[in-house]
Amino acid sequence: MHDNAAALLRVLAATLVGRAAISLGTISAVNVKALLAGLDITSSLIVASGNDSLIRKLSAEAPEDLRFAVHVQSLAEFLDDIAAHRFGLALVTEEGLPLVSRALDMLEVGGIIIGLGRVGCFPEDPRFESVALDVDGLCWLATRRQNVRPTRRRRAPKPHA
Repeated sequence: MHDNAAALLRVLAATLVGRAAISLGTISAVNVKALLAGLDITSSLIVASGNDSLIRKLSAEAPEDLRFAVHVQSLAEFLDDIAAHRFGLALVTEEGLPLVSRALDMLEVGGIIIGLGRVGCFPEDPRFESVALDVDGLCWLATRRQNVRPTRRRRAPKPHA
């Protein structure tokens, strides 16, 4: 990930005062550093992956920080374990893409989800406002709406007699 994407991650992380960010799939140490640079002291970053070797590499390269935790577990099992939690920011890698709908359900209202790398397009979901981007390989991002308004049908005006 290059300077523009790292700067975007840092700015988005800065919006998470007192909230948590989660990465479904392993992200680079550069991404971790950018996110931690934006997070305040009361926020946290969790990276979950079933790929033990990538997690070991990330753990060795990423800075030691109390706000940062890694979990080696299948992503489906991990999401089952933390089902009651809500997140202000979710990052989805190719590894986490099959579970993106579950990640959407765990996102707080006003939360942001980011597809990192070329992981495909954001699924159509009326709960979210989304945009496809190409910021150094960042594919899409979306924010969860407060609510979804039902479509109102207007009646045709009555003709005047």
